Amino acid sequence: MTNVLPAAGASGKVRELPGHLTAHPGFVDAVAALSRGEDVTWDGVWGSSCALVAAALVQHVAGMLVIVSPHQDDADAFCDDLKLFSEIPAERFPAWEAEPGERILHDEIYGERLRTLKRLLDATTAASGAGETRRADGAGEAPLQLIVTSIQSLLQPTPSRDLLAANSRLLQVGHPVDVPAYLRWLVEGGFHNTSAVELPGEFASRGGILDIFAPDWYQPIRIEFFGDEVASIRRFDVASQRSLESLEAVEVTILGSPTGDRAHFSDYLPPQTVVLLMEPEQAEAESQRYLQRLERPSDCHNFAAVMRELGRFPVATASAIASGYLGVAGHLQIESVERFSGEIERVRL
Repeated sequence: MTNVLPAAGASGKVRELPGHLTAHPGFVDAVAALSRGEDVTWDGVWGSSCALVAAALVQHVAGMLVIVSPHQDDADAFCDDLKLFSEIPAERFPAWEAEPGERILHDEIYGERLRTLKRLLDATTAASGAGETRRADGAGEAPLQLIVTSIQSLLQPTPSRDLLAANSRLLQVGHPVDVPAYLRWLVEGGFHNTSAVELPGEFASRGGILDIFAPDWYQPIRIEFFGDEVASIRRFDVASQRSLESLEAVEVTILGSPTGDRAHFSDYLPPQTVVLLMEPEQAEAESQRYLQRLERPSDCHNFAAVMRELGRFPVATASAIASGYLGVAGHLQIESVERFSGEIERVRL
């Protein structure tokens, strides 16, 4: 008998695959080991099956899952593949494409990296009960469960948690602000004073209104003052100038030059994090190639240092063919299927 399933039905079947994988003996034993804090080595994982494994694993991780790919392009492709298997949104932590001294505030990567670090800082702060989220773009975001990055991104140092906190300033409705001093702080941090903000890294001050577009925000905010007191804070659309949302507080972070950064991305991860490292041999080789291309490789971490820091958490490595095994070994028998075309599929029952 032949049934005809629409594309939506085929997509639903794909979403069921992570559940089937969790019943695989090689997966069950590995998850149990990770929960005990042990490392895991999987082989038989390749192509889009990397996203399938992550979609299954994130369901069994008490904290956060961090996926590390050997190439930045692999990280981007992984995010696309993940949407096939899971509805959990993935936060990207991209790699700089420029040398440290060439980074600018309106660089999209600058904003993405800073936004991810601040979301992680917010998550750990909220979990400890020490404070609350103060970002301008936090509304409506799902809890941070899954981060996708590359080994190149982890080689690039981050600012320390203390430095990030020290270079952040809070604006709150009903609180006074020394506006001239605040404007000087923005300029000294690299912000551009414009007549109307359009890009991240710009601000505009006129009368009792201050517009700011911080690098880690999706939209700018408008602050209205009554004397030196903040009367209102609103997020607005650049094109229409229409207000989108009222806020009680907002935090602006200016990190300045990154050349002195020496911290690791892993410093921001919560204790119950699990790391999934794809193709570790390729990752190590790509690390060496990346450092060789730099004029000052000492500005970055090396592969051994990154792995040592990641080793503070349970690490699962996944490869098509594992050259060696670390911790609990598991083989996932994942076979290739033809890429779904989006057309009606005939399934013989």
